[in-house]
Amino acid sequence: MLNYNNFVCITIIYIFNYFFIYLFYYYFFLLLSY
Repeated sequence: MLNYNNFVCITIIYIFNYFFIYLFYYYFFLLLSY
């Protein structure tokens, strides 16, 4: 059970990391477009 919980936590962190990187690239592209 503890291993599964740890896996879920890592997955959530990974998804959030990916989301923030995507957002950063999006803002960078907007600045470039300006």
